[in-house]
Amino acid sequence: MILGFSLDACKHTKQKSPVVQESSVSEDSVKYIYEGILPAADAAGIRYTLTISAPQNSGDGTFVLQQAYLGTGEKDTIFTTTGRRYTHRGDANDINATVWQLKSDNGNEIFNFLYENDSTLILLNENFEKSDSELNYSLRLVK
Repeated sequence: MILGFSLDACKHTKQKSPVVQESSVSEDSVKYIYEGILPAADAAGIRYTLTISAPQNSGDGTFVLQQAYLGTGEKDTIFTTTGRRYTHRGDANDINATVWQLKSDNGNEIFNFLYENDSTLILLNENFEKSDSELNYSLRLVK
């Protein structure tokens, strides 16, 4: 069973990362927003909202990731993580794959996403592997 993934997100404490005020984005910067509901071990799901800001034609940039734990019996618990996005070439199955690695500002969290196409990111584990599960680990571009 491969829920040991970056589903370490399920092990979060309620300590929230500080939200960093977005600096002025230059005119040659782009912003992408991806969303999706991913599986969770201790909730009905986790709604991911990932905002990427980056200079035009650059593989690096910044991110804000909000994770809302759904169906926990209380109001949805939301965690916000901010940090840097780095682009890597290759994953466990394809040397030409594009992987976005998100490293939190506090250095405690790393998320790996396969850039599958212009509109889809897929959550990978720490070895840059997709889940063997039939569950949905994808985020879709909304803006």
